Amino acid sequence: MVSLTAINGGAVEPPLDDGSPGGVSASSVDDALVDEALDDADLHLGGTKSSTAGGSGSSSAAAAAAAAAAVAGATAAAAPPGGVLRREVTLHVLETVNSRVENIGSIILLLRKQLSRLKDALERETLSRVASDALVERHSDKIASLRRQRRGLRQKVVEEASRADSLADRVSSVLAERDRLIGEVRTAQAAHAASAAAAAEAAATSSVSAASAAEEARAEELVRELESTKAARDGEVAALLREMASVKGEMATESSRALAAATEQVRAVTAQRDSAVAEAEAATARVSELESGNNRQVLAVADLERKVRTLQDQLGSNNHEMTSLRRQSLDDEVERRRLHNQVQELKGNIRVYCRVRPLLLKGAGVGDAAGGAGATSASGVFKYHSRGRGIDAVKPGDGPATSATGGLPPVGKWSFAFDRVFDGSASQGDVFAEVSEMVQSALDGFRVCIFAYGQSGSGKTHTMLSSANGDELGVIPRAVSQIFDHTERMAADGWKFELKASFMEVYNEQVRDLLGAADEDPNVKYDVKFDAATKLCWVTNLTTATVNSREEVDNVIQTSLNNRSTASTRSNERSSRSHCVFRLHIAGANNHGGNVSGLLNLIDLAGSERVKVSGAAGARMREAQAINKSLSALGDVIAALANKDKHIPFRNSKLTYFLQDSLGGDSKTLMFVNLSPSSAHFSESLCSLRFAQKVNACEIGRAGKSGRVSLGG
Repeated sequence: MVSLTAINGGAVEPPLDDGSPGGVSASSVDDALVDEALDDADLHLGGTKSSTAGGSGSSSAAAAAAAAAAVAGATAAAAPPGGVLRREVTLHVLETVNSRVENIGSIILLLRKQLSRLKDALERETLSRVASDALVERHSDKIASLRRQRRGLRQKVVEEASRADSLADRVSSVLAERDRLIGEVRTAQAAHAASAAAAAEAAATSSVSAASAAEEARAEELVRELESTKAARDGEVAALLREMASVKGEMATESSRALAAATEQVRAVTAQRDSAVAEAEAATARVSELESGNNRQVLAVADLERKVRTLQDQLGSNNHEMTSLRRQSLDDEVERRRLHNQVQELKGNIRVYCRVRPLLLKGAGVGDAAGGAGATSASGVFKYHSRGRGIDAVKPGDGPATSATGGLPPVGKWSFAFDRVFDGSASQGDVFAEVSEMVQSALDGFRVCIFAYGQSGSGKTHTMLSSANGDELGVIPRAVSQIFDHTERMAADGWKFELKASFMEVYNEQVRDLLGAADEDPNVKYDVKFDAATKLCWVTNLTTATVNSREEVDNVIQTSLNNRSTASTRSNERSSRSHCVFRLHIAGANNHGGNVSGLLNLIDLAGSERVKVSGAAGARMREAQAINKSLSALGDVIAALANKDKHIPFRNSKLTYFLQDSLGGDSKTLMFVNLSPSSAHFSESLCSLRFAQKVNACEIGRAGKSGRVSLGG
């Protein structure tokens, strides 16, 4: 018998083949031996019946006793070995079943041993795979797949072990049933012994044949019951054997497939490991090469670091020097401004430049043409001396020509001296070269006023506003270009500038916005205001444009020229009938807390004229009267400033009221007196020169000359 304690849980190994020593099949059961034993029992019983029927009474009794002994032997546990009864057959069948069960237990033990070997193999494979995992980490996806398959195999092994445990349970139940049957047989044997004893005692009173028949019937019933039990147990054992064979086949197939797959995967992993090892060796060689190169690079980097430190030290020294130079530059800039301002003050805070325009011979203006045959050349009307600082006005007479005048004999000569005199050959660039110092003062934070004065047609607008390309640019566009050059240059030192421009005209003592829209409301009021705190003048509703480029300023100038009031007179085909004022606010600041705020006023005054000469009438006459009044007011203001009067008559004109923030104090003022070279305009030119001479005698912002100044006619 096989003890059930020998069957424990575990992994199921692949079964042995049928040809192995431990292999057992259903056909190995000796059914012929069982059938032969049953036949012998039948023959023995048949012989017993014959002897009983043919004998006498004593023989019958002996036969009955023999039959009872036979039945008792068939049911007894310890029968003589020589007897061939059904009891022996039953024990033989039970022994055969027990042998088969023992064979099944042996098979199970063999299966468990193979399962244990398979578990050892799987454990070794697991260890090998763990070792391989360290080499093929970068093949994590394939390793994960192998691990999933391994877990599947383990799950199947567990399932097969469970099935084996189920089979063991069924075998245990068969063994229990066998033990139960043996117990029943032994109980039957005891019962039969008791009945035999009872039958022997009743033999005297009962018929031997009846007792024999009953015992035979009981024996036959027991034999049939045993045969039925044997057949049922044989069927169960055959089913168990078939199931075991099926399990063995499935386990063999699955194990073979799993081992083949595992072997193939191991080969693949080995190949990958070899490839990884090769790559690692190549990488090691590459690392060695890189380390060798890295050592050289480390040395080079160390050398570069030393150079960098040296450069950094030099850079720190240079930065310190640059900071010192920048501070020195700022100090120099402050000193430059101071010295520049001193130079400008020495030259005079109010200066007068005289410019004579060229004589227009062909396609001349109205004034030159009016001279007709009596018009003389510029050299005949004006003479220049004192190295560009003196001019003589020579009035031609009606007598014969003389060499002194180059034309008609002179009637009179008047000499004048100014800060600078430009003859008709002077270019726009020559003129602006003298003006640029005043523009620089505005950039240095001073308030500067530059205006052009003269009769109509003397070239004021050309001097101030000419926007022609090349050398013909006027003072305003050239001044703006100088300002932008300066701001761009100062940006390198951390300066940032903001420029705001406005353009207006004073026409008939009314302020008009030259940058306003053409369809603006005519009821808009432009009133001049003075801020006592900032000492700045401003105009309500006046357009102020922030300009960031020369092109924007050109657009501002062109717009103002298109909107300006002009008319034709005898003196000029296109006479400006208003005072045009271009104002530029300059605000700058740097990174070191420095700031500057300057103001530049560039003014093209309306032409001064005498009504009887210009032929003005009606609206033109009213314009001329307003122009002359405002020019007279300008002269009064300059004279009052020069005389340091307590009351300065700024309010006598809109023009002077607007310019009061740029006249007087430490402001800089420059007046151009523009002259026509035509002899027909000699009287007007002489008046302009006399007015300019009086202005030139003024000193603003410095100690005035002895005596009072009067700019009256």
